[in-house]
Amino acid sequence: MMAKIKKYFLLFSILFLSFVVVQATISIYCITFAYAKVKKDSDEVSENDNNGGDYFNLKPLIMSVMRQDGSTAQLSLLISIDIGDGDMKELNKYRSRLRSSYIQNLYTVLGSDYNSYGGNLIDVELVRSNLLQATQEVLGERYEVKDIILHVVQQGNL
Repeated sequence: MMAKIKKYFLLFSILFLSFVVVQATISIYCITFAYAKVKKDSDEVSENDNNGGDYFNLKPLIMSVMRQDGSTAQLSLLISIDIGDGDMKELNKYRSRLRSSYIQNLYTVLGSDYNSYGGNLIDVELVRSNLLQATQEVLGERYEVKDIILHVVQQGNL
């Protein structure tokens, strides 16, 4: 009897891990496809809009976040920064600092007491406003940051 239980537990564990791997693969494929479309449209450095602003596109940001109930969620973001004036080529040197600031900020916000995963749905406006604040802190007064554009916000349970 005990051997049968171990056999079923092992089978269940393998199926569960397979499901997690497939779900993660699909998420990565979707975010990569969306990034390829944005990159194709804007060539990653900048794109002028009708108001004369430029967009600075970042590579996809994929992170795992632990919820207050102990479950884990995967969060994938595709972010562009709407820049008013400034040297767009010079902005590339801030890419790593921006990503680091975003990760620190998101872990702080999503892991806090006012966890934005209430009801298992992410509060996109809370994420966007925190990313905007983090961007302004990193870039300071060197650039006029108008807005943060979230092309893709995808979440999934792990």
